[in-house]
Amino acid sequence: MAGRSGGYHPPRGNRFYHGGHYYGRVHGRPWAWPHGYGYHRWYVGGIFPSFFVSPTYFYTGYAGLGLAAPPPGYAWVRYGPDLVLVNISTYAVQDIAYGVFL
Repeated sequence: MAGRSGGYHPPRGNRFYHGGHYYGRVHGRPWAWPHGYGYHRWYVGGIFPSFFVSPTYFYTGYAGLGLAAPPPGYAWVRYGPDLVLVNISTYAVQDIAYGVFL
């Protein structure tokens, strides 16, 4: 799928890397991990926890970040400081934008 991040590139100051470019990081609403969960750096092909694949965690402001709209059957999901593109039927991780949120 076009737009894959091509591996882990740490944020640089107030910018995050995705698809060969750096974009401005954003202040998101405060994040609190649900009981029993903590940060895990995901990778393309991993199986995302179904708990997070719900409208509560879907992120619709992707266009303002420079990210493409998710294809049908996929959603950008906020996971702490990251956005993860997930297949909402299989929970397979298709793409990741690391360090989007400050």
